[in-house]
Amino acid sequence: MGSSRCVRYPLGMERTVYGLIRKRAELSGERETAKEHLSVLDQQIEALDLALSVFGYDHEKNPIRPTYKRQQGYFRANELNRLILDILRSGPQDVTGIVSRILERKGIAEENTSVRGDIRKRVKKALKRMEDAGRVLAIDDEWRLNQEPTS
Repeated sequence: MGSSRCVRYPLGMERTVYGLIRKRAELSGERETAKEHLSVLDQQIEALDLALSVFGYDHEKNPIRPTYKRQQGYFRANELNRLILDILRSGPQDVTGIVSRILERKGIAEENTSVRGDIRKRVKKALKRMEDAGRVLAIDDEWRLNQEPTS
């Protein structure tokens, strides 16, 4: 049971604490919605499995791997370029390293190979455009910031 007594926070911390409480409540609501959505998806998959078994499909012999829809908007305007430049500020990186750090920052699972491949293509194109603009250099398969000023 919660206490009804008033909690006093240090001067200036009240807004911060209430903001954190509000954010936690929002995330809890999102989690509950996600759980409900997951339950619906599980029911739909179970119904499809049942329908497939009516036609003699054997899930044990032929397991069905999940596929992922490609998301169109992974990045906001110019976000990919900013991420790449920010990553390269910490030192030279190869494309694989850049992609891994972008996936990590965006919270995308490394195992999602179709998304990883799509982002890898986008990173390579962005690096090529930045190289053409003189912002980055490729040396021995590693990309780095161009320290020389461009005219």
